[in-house]
Amino acid sequence: MKKLAMTLSSQTVALTDGKGTLTASVTNASAAPERVVLGAFPVGVPNSLPGSTGATIEEPLRTIDPGATVQYEVAFDTTGALPGTYQVKLIPYSADEAPEDYAELGFVVQLVVPEVAPVVVRKFPWWIVAVVAAVVIIGGGVTAFILTRPPEVTPALTSFTPSQGGVEGGTIVLLTGQFGESTIVTVGETSVSTTKVSDTQVTFSTPPAAQAGQVPLLVESGGSQLGVAIFEYVAPQATGGGVIVDDFCIFNPTACVFFEEKQFLEKFDTGEILPNLNGIDINQ
Repeated sequence: MKKLAMTLSSQTVALTDGKGTLTASVTNASAAPERVVLGAFPVGVPNSLPGSTGATIEEPLRTIDPGATVQYEVAFDTTGALPGTYQVKLIPYSADEAPEDYAELGFVVQLVVPEVAPVVVRKFPWWIVAVVAAVVIIGGGVTAFILTRPPEVTPALTSFTPSQGGVEGGTIVLLTGQFGESTIVTVGETSVSTTKVSDTQVTFSTPPAAQAGQVPLLVESGGSQLGVAIFEYVAPQATGGGVIVDDFCIFNPTACVFFEEKQFLEKFDTGEILPNLNGIDINQ
């Protein structure tokens, strides 16, 4: 399983004078530092973007510590490109492996280069001044409404915590970002319900897992996939100083002995002392 995960601030880049930026957050979910490269690759037929992607990534190769998240700023410049919609795929990958081995972790970004309308110089008809003056009063109210209306928010996932929990499930995970009215989380192959705390925070409870290990965490909101992260299930840790009691010892007290404040099970045929764990057959 690839132990890298990435989320984007947006999958559509708003261009101003042909330029725009987005932030890619890359997480190393492995237990060792990882040399990670963030690459930009063209999608589809050859295009007129500078360098085929128009993307510039400062320090694309970075060493990410275990469990750490690093943010890359990706700048796009479409100056000189023909009008149209271009697709660029951002892929985080290990510097020691080929980018295509990590293609499933990437996201496609949309770049829209609009057509530039030709400037036509015309003589201004003076009679229109009177019409404009009459419309200003009404139009002023409409303009004020448009300018003060809150901008549309694009759903995005920026972080989540904690990144691990017990196999018994029930770990409350907090997602941070921008979310729509409905958010769906899939842990491994199990879809779970979510609770919207605010427009920027959503929580959910992890389902039980059959065994410890890492599983993909898929987040969808507002009809869009926000990202794929990694959640780790861990086995419960044994605690010292207590007494383990199971049904066998309750109903067969003479078959159990105690040693150093921990309960063990004594086999009748050999006298061997074994840890008293559920599922041990003393007749073996």
